[in-house]
Amino acid sequence: MSTIENTTDLYDPEHPWISGPEEDPTKANWLSEFTNPAGETSKPVFLRGQSLLGIFRYLMLVVSFTLASGTLTVFILPPFKIPGFDGLPLVGMILFLVTFILIAAASVVSHVRRLSHAGRSPFWALFITLPVVIALSGGLLMLAGMNMQVGLDPSKAKPKPVAEKTATPEAGKTDDAAVKQADKPKPAARSRGRGKPQPMTQEKALTNAMFMTFVIWLVPAFFTMLFSLIFVARREDRTKKKLNPNVF
Repeated sequence: MSTIENTTDLYDPEHPWISGPEEDPTKANWLSEFTNPAGETSKPVFLRGQSLLGIFRYLMLVVSFTLASGTLTVFILPPFKIPGFDGLPLVGMILFLVTFILIAAASVVSHVRRLSHAGRSPFWALFITLPVVIALSGGLLMLAGMNMQVGLDPSKAKPKPVAEKTATPEAGKTDDAAVKQADKPKPAARSRGRGKPQPMTQEKALTNAMFMTFVIWLVPAFFTMLFSLIFVARREDRTKKKLNPNVF
């Protein structure tokens, strides 16, 4: 009987870790959660907010790469070329940059609110910006390097000089026969490629820079994810620490 009474006294019996409305993600003001760094955010709301940002980031990346390349790329299936659509590289690049920057800013605000709620310094939230700064810096450097190759035709590159070989008489042959053997044209080597190499274009440079920026972002983003889950999300709020100083 006491167990039933204790269960019914909970704010949300189906989610006993939620102790009140301030910890209820369904009652959270998400616009304020991602734009107002002056407030505070509880643990359940913070975790729900980070999940929403992750889903939104993934969807916007899919849209950005699809616009840029004209290929439906969902990162878990083989790319699918959209018939009759060649892509809008500049539009996809702008959407990609805006998505990266805005979601990073929203994540920083969410971390500031959570750290304030836990009684920690909000400056720890700047750690979240490192993957974006590293990825965008690397992507811009690669884009600058590829832009230097725009318009250059790799098939017209000057071949490496080959040292001339003097014809030497072979054993059992006269000098004339050796010279004819040396002058005999050699069969052309088979090309291992898939045709003539294509020159670098502005569209190709933009899509390649976007893809490399995403790849560079993945590595430091893994460590910031651990930082968010272990250092930020697990911190208890100030009121619980006052009641139990041994709380992590």
